[in-house]
Amino acid sequence: MKNSFEKVFLPIMILSIFAVIALAATSFNSPTACSGQWNNCANAFANDANRATAKATNTATETGVWKNYGFSIPGDASINSVVVRTDFFASNVRGYINVRVSGDGGATYGPSHIVGGNTAEQTFLIDVTNDVAWTPDKLSNTNFVVNVTCIKQGSGSNPTCRLDWVPVNVTYTP
Repeated sequence: MKNSFEKVFLPIMILSIFAVIALAATSFNSPTACSGQWNNCANAFANDANRATAKATNTATETGVWKNYGFSIPGDASINSVVVRTDFFASNVRGYINVRVSGDGGATYGPSHIVGGNTAEQTFLIDVTNDVAWTPDKLSNTNFVVNVTCIKQGSGSNPTCRLDWVPVNVTYTP
């Protein structure tokens, strides 16, 4: 025989969970445009064997910008999360990338997120939800930009950074 909790509260909890899940939408998109100092920056549009590359030294870094993610988010939606995925590795352990995002076409950027130090491809999920006060307009092709800079940390030989893919996952409530 079921107790009162199982009869009353369990179904309500299950319905509440399904209601929250049903209301959230996710859009996982890749860029379709890029510019900057990375060689073959378009190679980071897809998860494949091609790589965008850049070199860093003790005194110089190389920066690229990825954009035109094509998000179609309703204008009245609330943005729940924005996560940049980078599939990255470098020629030596001194290679890192600094990832920043912009919601105003690159006029300003949020804080730095530095990842790397790996010589085999690795996926980094960079939560940028709190970097900008996100709105659907800030995620438009005109405004949303991902900036990736190849940097060197430490002394020794200069690294070549290799970026395989830089898609973005946005979760929102319509």
